[in-house]
Amino acid sequence: MANYLRIGREQSYGVPATNLDTHVRILSESLKFQPGVEYLRTVEGGRFITQADLSKAKTTGSIELYPVYDKGLGEFLYAALGEVTTTQPDPNGNPTVYRHVFTPKGSVSSTPWPSYTIEVGLGDIAAKRVTGCVVNRLILEGEAGDHLGVTAEILGGEETRVPLFTGPFNFSQQGYIHTAQVVEQKINDSPVKFEHFSLELNNNFPEGYKFGSRFPQEIDVAPLDVKGSATIKFDSSAQLDRFLTSEECSIKLRFQGAVISGSYRYELEIYLPRVIYEEGDVNLKGQDRLTQSLTFTALKHSTEGVVKITLQNNQSGY
Repeated sequence: MANYLRIGREQSYGVPATNLDTHVRILSESLKFQPGVEYLRTVEGGRFITQADLSKAKTTGSIELYPVYDKGLGEFLYAALGEVTTTQPDPNGNPTVYRHVFTPKGSVSSTPWPSYTIEVGLGDIAAKRVTGCVVNRLILEGEAGDHLGVTAEILGGEETRVPLFTGPFNFSQQGYIHTAQVVEQKINDSPVKFEHFSLELNNNFPEGYKFGSRFPQEIDVAPLDVKGSATIKFDSSAQLDRFLTSEECSIKLRFQGAVISGSYRYELEIYLPRVIYEEGDVNLKGQDRLTQSLTFTALKHSTEGVVKITLQNNQSGY
């Protein structure tokens, strides 16, 4: 059985990537090609449809996975946020350590949005390949005692059938990122203990259709929504007070994995410098212990933006 998913960065939007060298372990995919069949009812047809024509075509669907630090997560973050800055914290002493900071892209006037070619192996029959793929909506979510989950909702262009990739495969050998690996969890720099955390990035991409093709021709930016939710034990009124007074705050969540080199470890950090609670009441239910459910929207900070996600690993770039 040759079930697999591999992706590669495109040099130009919609032009198939030449190297699909990132192999990603996934839970499921639901990519579906929509050929844009348009049924025409003309007067001479009476009550019946007599003609079908092809109109706007695209591919949409989602990919679900438990992420690892080295392969797949960075690609999906880049396709969802659009900007990445890569540095080496210690290029001489630990040259295999790279720090990637992903932030929302403000415009595509100077550089286009990063797009990917995605190939999915279907048993031992064939593979499907989709070009022009970006992440329209990305969800990062974790429950206490469970893995971090990622759902990437894809907006893509043309789907074609291609021969199966026969290897060699190069899937990550790392364990999945787990909420037990959280080493820092703070609201306004004060420690908290999350029992649930979810972050949703919604790009609301317009469909980039232009004259000359049935398929999208470009990706343009649209209003970005950054929302989330969290559950904490109600052992302090601090967050309730913030909710009742509409006080803004920051949220930071940092995961830490195995050692890469020296004292540097694999890390994933989510930082929201400015959020406001939309929900935050505490309610009673039977004899259950008290928890507080928070929902929030991220606002743009004057110097730190809306959201910053930092991934530290052994990959040289995206």
